[in-house]
Amino acid sequence: MDHKKNIYLLILISILVYPFSRPSAQEFIEGKILRHKEAKWEIRAKKITHLRDEYLYIAEGGVVITRDGQVLSAERAIYNSNTGLVQVSGHVLIKINGNIMSAERALFDLNNYQGQIIKAKLFVKENEILITGDVVEKIGDKTYRLRRCKITACDQKNPDWSITGSMVKLTVEGYGTVRGAAFRIKNIPVFYLPWAVFPVKRKRQTGFLLPRLGYGERRGVDIELPFFWAISDNLDATFYERFMGERGFMQGLEFRYAGPEHSKGIFLADILSDRVKDKDMGDTAQAELSPYARTNTTRYWLRGRFDQILPYKISFKGDIDYLSDQDYLKEFSGGLYGSDPRPQLSKEFGRPVDDIFSATRRSRVKLSKEGENWTLDVGGAYYQRPENPANDSTAQPLGGVDFAILPGKLNGLPISFALNTDYDYIWRDDGQRGHRAYIFPEISYPMWHSPYIEFEPSIGFEINSRIFESPETGHSTQYCPVIRARLGSVIERIYDGPIIGLDGLKHKISPTLEYEYRDFHQDSFHPWFEPMDVRDGMNQVTLSLLNRLDSKRSSKDGTVKYSRWGILDIKQPYSIKEARRDEEPWREKRPFLPLEAVLRLYPIDLFEFEANATWDHYTEEIASADLLFQLNVPREGGRKDTYRLDYQYMSGDTENINYFINVYLGGGFSAGTSMRRELNFGDTLESNYWLDYESQCWAVRFSAGSLDGIDSVMLTIKLKGLGQL
Repeated sequence: MDHKKNIYLLILISILVYPFSRPSAQEFIEGKILRHKEAKWEIRAKKITHLRDEYLYIAEGGVVITRDGQVLSAERAIYNSNTGLVQVSGHVLIKINGNIMSAERALFDLNNYQGQIIKAKLFVKENEILITGDVVEKIGDKTYRLRRCKITACDQKNPDWSITGSMVKLTVEGYGTVRGAAFRIKNIPVFYLPWAVFPVKRKRQTGFLLPRLGYGERRGVDIELPFFWAISDNLDATFYERFMGERGFMQGLEFRYAGPEHSKGIFLADILSDRVKDKDMGDTAQAELSPYARTNTTRYWLRGRFDQILPYKISFKGDIDYLSDQDYLKEFSGGLYGSDPRPQLSKEFGRPVDDIFSATRRSRVKLSKEGENWTLDVGGAYYQRPENPANDSTAQPLGGVDFAILPGKLNGLPISFALNTDYDYIWRDDGQRGHRAYIFPEISYPMWHSPYIEFEPSIGFEINSRIFESPETGHSTQYCPVIRARLGSVIERIYDGPIIGLDGLKHKISPTLEYEYRDFHQDSFHPWFEPMDVRDGMNQVTLSLLNRLDSKRSSKDGTVKYSRWGILDIKQPYSIKEARRDEEPWREKRPFLPLEAVLRLYPIDLFEFEANATWDHYTEEIASADLLFQLNVPREGGRKDTYRLDYQYMSGDTENINYFINVYLGGGFSAGTSMRRELNFGDTLESNYWLDYESQCWAVRFSAGSLDGIDSVMLTIKLKGLGQL
């Protein structure tokens, strides 16, 4: 039996006993509403009788006791002022913060704050669990006893599953014992424990978690037993002891902390002494993992995230991601084990984790400080190549400083000043190393700024400098003046409703003409640290047209909701520099750069569409495209069908498609599939298929899939309110 479910029951019993304290007994029996400052509850009844000689007060007919969201109702209540006993009977019902307990009758002793509830039924709202007991007793200050109890989430007379116990005795903030504990399916015991002990504390508790069982062709029998350690209120750790018949014993650790001002961190590590010592490149299945050999037997993965607020409101953030070899994630991650059951770091911290197919694993740290009109970042990053190449030329920005002054008025003048600076130390195992510095001051002047038209020119000067350390010393500097100008306007129109169920629509059009001139000058020293640093001069004008459609809707309670229906942004750049270039017989002029278009549609909550595309005027083809489509169709019982399609295309390089489909078949059954496929190479990176059945209190999923050639089959059973196996 899960000790957490017992906590709800004993808390309700304690609250129930407390309001009948002796100082308020007279006012309770008289049926008066307490009006003094300490009053927090009230009692009502149709009829109250006082039997003075027998020391009895009898309340009958619709007895209702309320206090701070707690409600006790019964047909009859009897109080003995001599013995301190209170007895309630007849449709006894207790409601506390959405949790509901019913009983045939109850008896409380106000002298020693003990009590007894007969035929109790408790519905716990938080996880929709029903707990029943023939007799529930409070036999001590913090000690309770339950006879013939049952726990289930099934709303049936003969539940599909239940957990029963003949006798449960427990002490709050202590431990409990259970006799004759059994897990039952349709009242048939399938698992039995004659006696067990469990902690009964409302705080996180040290102990074993649900085991995970599996089998894999490469891993063999796969058993994992997690152990949770509640170190303190803001620290905890989980040890993942995992045995794989074909690979050996893997140990995992998850360490978490929480600090003040939203500081937090999660660190994870898994390590294995692999029985498979060398990778057999002649084995097709092994070779499909990667084209690289592996000779290491110590396999591990270190990862983590932390966000820390330091003194003076300095933000310190870090990401850790380091692998022992390039095959680890494909062999031990995904599916039943690996990173999936652990905390999803990208959701916890809002920073993505590199994809399983990524060529590098990124680790980085950053210190940040923000002022009223400036920002300062200090940090560094390391990009690991898990295959550990002999001549690794990956550029590593190990240390750097970024400082920026945000645009603002300059000493009361009608001009704005902004500054961006950047310094990095670049290290390579093989190749150029050294320093990189960048500075870009800019001044802008908003000449026209009216409701109808805006015009703002700016001028700046950009400097890039490189100092090389090895294998040969030297330096290279790139500098250029930058001239920019922006001319724009805003036109909008409001369409009053009703329009297809809306109160109104607002269409806003923003035409903009932008000009940018960059005249790069640099000495002859090459190469730069990174290819992206090499840039040509620019003399370009861009015409854009931004459309935005917003809606207004009022609900029945008068609340007004505004939402964005869609965005259409079209841009056409034109290169003046290319148009003025000298004629070359082997290369035609192409001043019109690809036409860019972005479309986002959110007309209803159930539908989402995003598209980004570029069109090449000279090849008359789509140069790139990225499409996302998602549709959620409501079905019976709060279920829904989900259709999601994601497509990426880049001319001559990339064409990928990802999809996810889950369809409700009726009768509690649903089925789905998902896939990630590279169309240009004809390779399926990942595919999954599943069949689900969900009843009122349990669910089961049978799934099969393949991750980069590694097949898996899984059966998942979920018991409502208790978790899944």
